[in-house]
Amino acid sequence: LFLYALSSSKVSKRLAVTILGLFLITITLYVCLYNGVTRDTITISRTNYLITQSSVILSYFKLLWVPLGLNLDHDFTILSSITPGAIIGMISSILLVSMAIFLKKKYQLISFGILWIYIGLSIESSIIPIRDPMVEHRLYLPMFGFSIILTALFFSIKKNKIKQIIIALLILGYGLLSYQRNKVWESELSIWLDSELKSPQKSRVHVGKGAAYMGLNQVEMAKKSFLRALELDSNNVDALNNLGQVYYQTNQQEKAIGYYNKALALNPLSADVLINIGQAWEKIYAYKEALKNYKKAARINPGNSIVFYNIGNIYRARGDLKNAMGNYQNSIRLNSSNLWS
Repeated sequence: LFLYALSSSKVSKRLAVTILGLFLITITLYVCLYNGVTRDTITISRTNYLITQSSVILSYFKLLWVPLGLNLDHDFTILSSITPGAIIGMISSILLVSMAIFLKKKYQLISFGILWIYIGLSIESSIIPIRDPMVEHRLYLPMFGFSIILTALFFSIKKNKIKQIIIALLILGYGLLSYQRNKVWESELSIWLDSELKSPQKSRVHVGKGAAYMGLNQVEMAKKSFLRALELDSNNVDALNNLGQVYYQTNQQEKAIGYYNKALALNPLSADVLINIGQAWEKIYAYKEALKNYKKAARINPGNSIVFYNIGNIYRARGDLKNAMGNYQNSIRLNSSNLWS
């Protein structure tokens, strides 16, 4: 479409407009007819998501130009009304796209780069609601367009000395920023601690930090993180399940089962939670309850090798070696399939 639009031929321009119009009509019909498919969540309206994305796109551009404030888990509030920030974002986007269209003949690469950025963001930053309104990896594709813009601007400079200064500043600036960011990514814990500084009110950040502490066997620190996550969101299934894991590891099985059941109530089809409940019952030799939960997990996820291994352990403990052997064989078969798939 872009190459057609650059042509002086009226036929080419009309064809480009026609193709673009058909594309937009197709997308609109798809969204209307398959409403459930074209959304990640039903709790966010398309209008509110679109308004929010006006501000998000501004933040994306800021990160492209000056990558400060990078965050593994941004805490971007969904807007329910048009705010000054949203208005600025809308006006900026309209101006940039208009500039790309009207200046396409004189500044082809810059025009192409701008349009590429918006095309790259068009799915996740439009009317398709997604739980996370802002995620940095959504910039991977648009960054190609941004690189073209930077390259075009750089080669538009006539004086070589200025070019050399700019290159030196870019290498120094981006190099230092990359070095600092790499230090943040040194470990799972360090990246979540960085996110906590930037998104302290986001429940999922504290769950991630708690999981990192669990990996380091710092159970008490993990417990504090999961409890903080539940203070921010009492319905956080991962926080409830992981808090159950804390109590399981500290041999407090009744408390563990209590938190697992809360997690299961929120997500009844979680095979992982059912396995955890079964393991907690098994730990206190309540084999009947353990087996019941393992079998539920097997029905939900029949491809899980762990659940059949655990069922085999229950039958072996009961002295039922025939059923134990059958479940162990199932576990081995599934595990072998997973290795080769």
